[in-house]
Amino acid sequence: MKRSSVPNIEILGAPIGDDNFCANFVTQKRENACKLLTHLEEVGAVDPQVGLLLLRQCGSFSKLVHLARSTPPSLVAEALKGYDDDVCQCFSECTTIDTTDKAWLQAQLSLSRGRLGLRSLSHHSSAAYIASLSASGQGFTDDRHLNHSIQLYNAILSTSDSISAIDITDSVHGQKVLSSKLEDHQFTELCLHA
Repeated sequence: MKRSSVPNIEILGAPIGDDNFCANFVTQKRENACKLLTHLEEVGAVDPQVGLLLLRQCGSFSKLVHLARSTPPSLVAEALKGYDDDVCQCFSECTTIDTTDKAWLQAQLSLSRGRLGLRSLSHHSSAAYIASLSASGQGFTDDRHLNHSIQLYNAILSTSDSISAIDITDSVHGQKVLSSKLEDHQFTELCLHA
């Protein structure tokens, strides 16, 4: 294999390099993913149910989750939040429903909670990144991106659900478990402010 002399590269669809390169890479992926959303809006105009199904299965969280798992949240937060907004716009176009902020938060909850399952990439990016590093089995306790991700994750949750870098290296924390805690908190907050 030939050694790369370029400091910024793409490996397996993930950006490896400096902060600007990673942020620009994810922004470009967002712009490409928006092309699909435009087509889904056209489908939704004909059949909203099909448009929503395709949005949930192909166009929302699953479209960029690989980048959320492989790139530190601090580098991709803006692009992922923008894509969440794009998905919300697509949902509104497909269903002809003007969603309030509260309604959109409800739509982001899982199908198992009786909601629409349009999970937020920006809200779950810290869980995705933490789970990815945890699954790698490497000791990253002094990694600045991991520690920042843990801070972002813990800032959302109650103290009893918070995690530490030591927890991550001692056992595997899967994204399903971490995201479930985020969703439990989001659901509780929505119920309290109903």
